[in-house]
Amino acid sequence: MSVLGWILLLALVLGAILGSLMLRDPGYVLIVYDTFSLETSLWGALLALALLILAVRLLFGLFGNLFLARSRLQQWNRTRLQRRGRQQLRIGLQHFLERRWQAAEQALARSAKGSEQPAVSLLFAARAAQQRGDRSARDQFLQQALEEDVSTSASVSLVRAELLLQDGQSEQALASLLGMKASAGQHPLRLRLLAESQLAVGDYAAALHMVPALRKRQAMDEVALEQLVAAGLDGLRGISDPTQRAQALKLGWEALPKDLRRMPRLAAAYARGQLSLATRDAVQRAESTLRDAISRSLDNASGLAALLEVYTEVPYAGGPADYLKGLSGEQLKALEGW
Repeated sequence: MSVLGWILLLALVLGAILGSLMLRDPGYVLIVYDTFSLETSLWGALLALALLILAVRLLFGLFGNLFLARSRLQQWNRTRLQRRGRQQLRIGLQHFLERRWQAAEQALARSAKGSEQPAVSLLFAARAAQQRGDRSARDQFLQQALEEDVSTSASVSLVRAELLLQDGQSEQALASLLGMKASAGQHPLRLRLLAESQLAVGDYAAALHMVPALRKRQAMDEVALEQLVAAGLDGLRGISDPTQRAQALKLGWEALPKDLRRMPRLAAAYARGQLSLATRDAVQRAESTLRDAISRSLDNASGLAALLEVYTEVPYAGGPADYLKGLSGEQLKALEGW
């Protein structure tokens, strides 16, 4: 006999037993509430209860299907928006790379509406607006990026500072960087932008003191780092008060790693700063620095040229000729070859 046959047989047996019980004693159920009363047989009450349970289950199933259909519709709509957002992001980035700033800005702004990471689209849109010279749109996109995802506050601050610095708004860029959370304090990009902002606002001493951290975090390559230090040392010569200038030169130079202080270009910049003080001690420090640097740079044509140019400015009797007398034969030959 098949499984279905066994099930039918079992149902018949149970039905016969249940029918026998109902015929033998229908039972009695009385429900009373206040002035209301309901009388029925036990089997009638059980049947009503079963129908009630079935109705409740059907009702919950109906509502469940409605909510499920709504959830599926929302998921479909999200998927559609995300797919459209990814497509607009690709278009926007392509326009961005092609320097079609307005088209890039529009596509990137549209992509943010359905993107899984809207802040990324908005930050690129801000860059595109900057290239168009639209500061208002740039600031609006940056604010929207921050509102979309608070966790991107560090990224937004870095992009804002970079764009402000590119736009010549150095003080605002510096304020944005200084206002960042302590957790982002040693971020390489923040360190580089901070040093560049300090140079731009004329805080040359602070920029020079950033050099060890810049090198440690590899925030700049060696060429860019040398350029920054040279600009900082040159900028210190603009301090009007001689005492403050001397102190800034001393502290800034001492803050630099030794290998940077050995670079001809930087030694020349430091010596020129000392010469600007026009005191006996400062001239001696400049002359001593130049002598040491020239001795190490005889095989470096460009570096030697920068050092000799400054050496001609040393105000003492004998001039560079006096220095040449102290060179060995090999050093003189190397210098003559240059």
